[in-house]
Amino acid sequence: MLSDIFPQAEVYALCMPGRESRIEEPLLTTMESLTEPLLPCLTNFLEKPFFMFGHSLGAIVALELTLQLQSQNFPLPRKLFVSARQAPSNQSSKKMLHSLSDSELQKELKLYGGTPDSVMNNKDLMSLFLPIIRADLKINETYSLKNGIRTRLPISAFAGQTDQVISVADVHQWERLTEEEFRLHTYPGGHFPSAHEKSSILEIIASDAIS
Repeated sequence: MLSDIFPQAEVYALCMPGRESRIEEPLLTTMESLTEPLLPCLTNFLEKPFFMFGHSLGAIVALELTLQLQSQNFPLPRKLFVSARQAPSNQSSKKMLHSLSDSELQKELKLYGGTPDSVMNNKDLMSLFLPIIRADLKINETYSLKNGIRTRLPISAFAGQTDQVISVADVHQWERLTEEEFRLHTYPGGHFPSAHEKSSILEIIASDAIS
């Protein structure tokens, strides 16, 4: 945990509707429907210095929330941390995985790794997971930025050297979205870092946060 490495920090994680304790809630499929209820909650935690971190879809959620805070003149994160996601642009993703059939989508998901074959081959489990994955992919693939929008805070980005979905060059493009310092960190693994790689990432976050 980050709090073990950086004991001054309090960690608040986002649990999206349709999973874990919110399993009964309907899934969200647009960035607007996701961030609209989040922003009022977030403004309750701005009195202390804070940072945002997002992995994959979470990277653009963190970015969008930051841009909304910025546009409304709220306090901003000290730094934005993003991982395993290409920099967003004003163009939607060319490859719309959320529109694929279940069988086609499962083939694509194998490139991401992180899902054991025992789960991928279990029809009952996949019938639960695929709608969640499809909803997340729709948010991810339909999100776009207006031309010229940039953040007013530093960005540190993480990329897996063997990620078959998002290349290091894709992640490096986050540099053009900030007016401040940009740092790119790589780790040996794929789209989902190993436990050891996660620990290293947390140590870098703690170091970058106080530098």
